[in-house]
Amino acid sequence: DAEALLSVEMKFAEPEFTACAFRSPQRHEPCAIDMVIDDSFSGCRYVSHKGYAYWERANQLKTMKPEALRVKQCPFGGSMWQLWVNHTMVHAVAAQRRVGRVMHAVCAPLANEKLMARKHIDHFAGLLNDPSSVAFIPLESLIDDLVDAAPKTAAWRDWSERAKARYVIE
Repeated sequence: DAEALLSVEMKFAEPEFTACAFRSPQRHEPCAIDMVIDDSFSGCRYVSHKGYAYWERANQLKTMKPEALRVKQCPFGGSMWQLWVNHTMVHAVAAQRRVGRVMHAVCAPLANEKLMARKHIDHFAGLLNDPSSVAFIPLESLIDDLVDAAPKTAAWRDWSERAKARYVIE
């Protein structure tokens, strides 16, 4: 049996984290910013319109601080939505597999200033019962660590140079 489950989300080019689609101004009836989220979470349109169980799973799995799930204004309408959904999904999979340690990480270039990954992840971690269950992995560090751990061959040097040229923002 697995002892840990890690999900890694790669963010190479996106300018920002995805927000709740019900907040989109293109929606016929966009979700109001001051939408009331009650104990049944039915104020969330992902629950009332789509039947999604993110709120329920986060509540059951106790991944979020109680005050994050019991607010009048949805904390997940903006940049926290994608982090919350992915974090909740990996915890739900871990619960099914009876895995004790769970983490969701985002790997992105440090210089992607529009994404502001570290800032958003730090904020999201503050909403969690276990802040260590979410992490930021700088892409530059990941590539360097892989190169350091790999055999010192021309193929690996070539791979690292191509990866840096393609994904690292200078």
